[in-house]
Amino acid sequence: MKRLIILTLAMLFLLAWSSPVLAANWTIVDRHGPDTHYVDTTSVVKVNDTLYFWKLAVKDKAIFGVKKILTKLEVSLQEPQQARVLESYLYDENNKELHVDKEAEPFDIVRKGTVYEKAINMALKYAKEK
Repeated sequence: MKRLIILTLAMLFLLAWSSPVLAANWTIVDRHGPDTHYVDTTSVVKVNDTLYFWKLAVKDKAIFGVKKILTKLEVSLQEPQQARVLESYLYDENNKELHVDKEAEPFDIVRKGTVYEKAINMALKYAKEK
């Protein structure tokens, strides 16, 4: 139990000091294998049939030095739903930024039952219309 409290506090500290996540309200979406996925409920915006929000994946153990993956997603809500990463940030265990990619990826169909579908469904609950 003590270890869980320490890990939780460490994660909160890391989240608080990440520049793109300073004003975030991270809500857990799913625990999928060695990753825990979150959606920033304050960042969710819906413009017509398009949804924009930040998603965070935190790994139990760093893989190739990467502990956190922060992504900004764009989702077309028309069927079939499609999503793409607009920008992404990789962080190490010390919350040091390892890599930044601000080049939008191509759209990909959102498969049923995936963590992306779960994240989109959660984000829709908090969407602010613009």
